[in-house]
Amino acid sequence: MLKTKPKTYKILIVLWLLLFSTANWAASGKRITVAVLGDSATQGVWANSTLGSPGLDFYLSVSKAINRLERLRPAQLVLIQQPESNLMAYSRLMERKFKFTANTQLSATAGNQSYSFATRLKQHTNRSVRILNVGFLAGSYKFSRHQLRRLKNKLAGRKPDYILVNFNIIDAVSGDTPDRFKINVKGFFNTLIRRYPRSQIIVTPLQDLSPMSALADIVSIPAFMGLPATTCRDIQLRAYGFFKSLYSDPAEMLRLQQNVADMNQLLSDEITKIRNRQLFYSAFQGKIALTENLPQMNQDWKEYLAADCVHPNLKGQAIIGDMLWDAFVRELSD
Repeated sequence: MLKTKPKTYKILIVLWLLLFSTANWAASGKRITVAVLGDSATQGVWANSTLGSPGLDFYLSVSKAINRLERLRPAQLVLIQQPESNLMAYSRLMERKFKFTANTQLSATAGNQSYSFATRLKQHTNRSVRILNVGFLAGSYKFSRHQLRRLKNKLAGRKPDYILVNFNIIDAVSGDTPDRFKINVKGFFNTLIRRYPRSQIIVTPLQDLSPMSALADIVSIPAFMGLPATTCRDIQLRAYGFFKSLYSDPAEMLRLQQNVADMNQLLSDEITKIRNRQLFYSAFQGKIALTENLPQMNQDWKEYLAADCVHPNLKGQAIIGDMLWDAFVRELSD
């Protein structure tokens, strides 16, 4: 009977460990890259607060935001109240002055919560997931080239496996017509598909903001440390100039609702063209999905809003996360 020397045993054990680790790495595969394009909802702005019960972090953050509002130059203050006059300048101002209100880790798209897309994808595939979040506050299809440039720089020649396109509000309330929106959407997707023809893409539609107007008189921030109670109308009019006409002109609300419906139809039509590889999309080799809208939020809107009466809270973010994952399972997963 042949005898094996102790040294030989050690060599065999090392080889076995190397083979096992290699097989395990092969099973887990390379890291998945997820690119996220979006707006302040994607950034998780004030997501850890709720209407009527903001929490200490929110009070501190609002105090800082008010302080910065009061220190804005007159031209900047006008821009906050009339953002549609120069939407790009407004977006840059919001990024520069109020990015501290964001908490990306709470986001359904770019976050690390149990409801977040990346967390679910990691569990589903048993692979590590890298998130590249190139969204910005007040994100808009109108300025998609800026997000695409950010993404290109961050990727540095690599290609994303998944792309989440999460534009929601700004295009509907900034004064853009559906015709202008159509041009912006075409330009965005033409560039996106040309650069990343093999990526899997999930798109969220624009949301109807009309239920928010019904919350005008709800106290979003109770009286605190000598400060008076603040209603949704108070905070929306002071911090978000987009909402002025929604409260003062019922016809404007109807126009907005029709614009949202028209824009969503145009978005759906464009996604159908991509899916069928029509016109400029013949090179597309991936899959694309459009999520459902947010029926749960529309049924009881205040349950899903942060204390600023605009952004989704954690419960709202979870609903968005469910939407994204449902679209993935329905249309993208093998």
